[in-house]
Amino acid sequence: MCINDENKINFNISNFSKIPGSTLAYWASNEIIENFGNDSIEDVANPRQGLATGNNDKYLKYWFEINFNEIGFNYNSNEDFLQSKKVYAPHNKGGNYRKWYGNYEYVIKFNQKAYNELLNLGNHLPSRELYFKPSVSWSKVASNRFSTRYIVKGCVFDGAGSSLFANEELLYWLLGLTNSKITQIYKNVINPTLGFQVGDMRKIPVIYKDNYKKEILDLVKENISICKTDWDNYETSWDFKSHFLINFNNNQLKQIYKEWVVFSESQFNKLKLNEEKLNRLFSNIYKVPFDLYVWTLFFR
Repeated sequence: MCINDENKINFNISNFSKIPGSTLAYWASNEIIENFGNDSIEDVANPRQGLATGNNDKYLKYWFEINFNEIGFNYNSNEDFLQSKKVYAPHNKGGNYRKWYGNYEYVIKFNQKAYNELLNLGNHLPSRELYFKPSVSWSKVASNRFSTRYIVKGCVFDGAGSSLFANEELLYWLLGLTNSKITQIYKNVINPTLGFQVGDMRKIPVIYKDNYKKEILDLVKENISICKTDWDNYETSWDFKSHFLINFNNNQLKQIYKEWVVFSESQFNKLKLNEEKLNRLFSNIYKVPFDLYVWTLFFR
């Protein structure tokens, strides 16, 4: 791609064939297009669409609507959960824009009776061999701000909370990649609409550089930790332990609040700094500069 003196875009039409689906991303640079020659997410991981119950009113509940003791956490497989005799399992249902961690709101009725019923309802429990495995998940409706989250083991995933599965080290790498501006660029190439399906995720190119691994994984893990702390600070989290204002060692409410504000701002700034570092790292790996991110948003 190039822009001539008259602000017209010149594009080699043969490059469209290098883009999965041959989308008319005429603004895409040579670097963006050439990166499609690398492995894609479907080559290194397993992106899957989750289940549809066919009757959410019957099977899905907010976790605080039911007896907490009936929820089974941290199980490794369908078999482990069913043997536990618990009634509800944590359920990943997508949710609002949120990066790194969170949106743990729902549980699904998943005891043996419900499991047998769901085998014959909705979409018949697809990819059930992957239920309860850790994953990277995204919401199907993505808008301009695409985000992914780390899903801990023990969750069943929904069609609105599609997920990709890989070994733990690769999951952290892919979480960093998919929360970077690089993936936003490729999302705008592959599918510039509000939705982002499993088939779209499969096409994202993956360039793995071992010499970047430690720094990227450390940053991603820290981001997960920061966002988990934020999520668990509120009573809507099932891991909520106590109100954040009583965790500061001071008897004066005014001073406690000031300390909390300082802590919250420091966490926000640390997360922002980490995300900027990740963007620079992936920009170097993919050889795609930041200004192309703004360019892609302009042409959406």
